[in-house]
Amino acid sequence: MQLHIRTPGIALGAMPDTSLPFARNVVGMWHFDEGAGDAVLDSGFYGNHGVLVGGVKRAAGPALQFDGVTGFASVPHSPTLMPSRITVIVRTRNLVAPVQYETFLVKATDANWLDGYGMYYDSATLLKFWVSHYSSGGIAQIAVDPLAENTVVGTYDGNQVRLCANGIAGSKMTFTGGITATAGPLELGRGRSDSFNINGFIRHGTILDFALPLEDALRLSSY
Repeated sequence: MQLHIRTPGIALGAMPDTSLPFARNVVGMWHFDEGAGDAVLDSGFYGNHGVLVGGVKRAAGPALQFDGVTGFASVPHSPTLMPSRITVIVRTRNLVAPVQYETFLVKATDANWLDGYGMYYDSATLLKFWVSHYSSGGIAQIAVDPLAENTVVGTYDGNQVRLCANGIAGSKMTFTGGITATAGPLELGRGRSDSFNINGFIRHGTILDFALPLEDALRLSSY
C-alpha cells in the first residue's frame, strides 16, 4: 500500500529519499515486511527500530497479527518520537469487537496514559486519538467499524487535535497544552499493559513531526 502526501519528497509506504528535507519529518515508518524474525524495522530517517514481544504473528499484506493477550511491538524511546507537533497514521483491522481501552498505538510512561500520545477504542465502535493525557488532554474521536479495514490519521498542530478515518473527519478539539513528554517506549498493538491488547492486524504505521493539513489527512485516511 502506498500512501502519498502532496508535500514534495516522500511517498508514505516507500523508503524516504533522505536527501530531501521532508524525509527528516518522518520520525517513524513501519511496514512490517521483514518476512520473519522479531525485528520491526523503521524505514524512516531516524532508525527507530523495534521488536516483537509475545504472541505476534506475521500475516499476508504484509501485516502484524496480534493475539489480544500478550502480543505487541515495542519501539524504544527516542527524542525523535516525542515531537511537539504530530501526525500518526495507522492501518488496522480487528478480528473481534474491541472492549474499552484496547489500544493499537501508544507512547506513554505507563498504563495510566498521563503523558505522550495514543490511539485506542473507548467502546466497540468509538476510536480516540489523544495527546498529553487520555482523558484530560487533547482528544479527538470518530466512530468506525473495527472489523473492517480502517486507515486512521490523527494530528495535533499545537492548537487542535483531529482524527480522520476512511476519508471522514471525526470530532476535533482545541487544546493548547502541548504534548507532555515521556521517555516511555512506543507500543503497537498494546497500551503499556496486557489489559489493553488488540486482537487483530496492524498493516502500517507512520509518525510525522508535524500536523498534516486536514485535506491531506482526509485523503490519506481514504486509502
